[in-house]
Amino acid sequence: MSKEGVVRALATLSAAYQRELTDPTIALYMEALNDLDDRALMSACEAVIVTSRFFPTIAELRERAVFALHPEGAPPAPEMAWAEVMKAVTTQGRYERPQFTHELIRATLDLTGGYVRLCDATTASEGANRAQFISTYQRLIQRESVATFALGSGGLKELSA
Repeated sequence: MSKEGVVRALATLSAAYQRELTDPTIALYMEALNDLDDRALMSACEAVIVTSRFFPTIAELRERAVFALHPEGAPPAPEMAWAEVMKAVTTQGRYERPQFTHELIRATLDLTGGYVRLCDATTASEGANRAQFISTYQRLIQRESVATFALGSGGLKELSA
C-alpha cells in the first residue's frame, strides 16, 4: 500500500461521512493500513460507505480489504448465511445434510444446537434462533480472522500527539 492510497481512502471516507479527521487519527489510520493493497482498501471503503452509517474503524477496513483480496474464501454476510440455512430447512428438511457455501455456517449450526434442531423448531422461536445464529456466526468470523487481519508490519508504532 502506498501512502497516497491510504490518503485517498481517508479522503473518500471523510467526504462520504462528512467528517474532518484530526492529525492523530490520520496518523493512526496511516500506520495501521499502510500494508494493505491500494485496490483492496478502496474496495473496502466503497463497501463500508454503502453498508454502514458510521465512520469505519481500522478493524472494519482491514476485514473488508482482506475479503476484497480473497472473495472466494470470504464467509457470506450473517444475514445471507441465515437465509442460506433457512432455505435448506424449508427445501431439504431434517433428513438431508445440506451443503453450505462456507464451513463457518456448519460450525455455527453445530454450536447452536444443530441443523436438525432448527428443522424441528417452531415459527415462534425463529427470531431467537436467528439472533443466536447471527451472534455465534459473527463471533466465529472474528475468531477465524484475527490472524488474517492482524497488522502485517509488526504492529503500530507509538504515535506522538
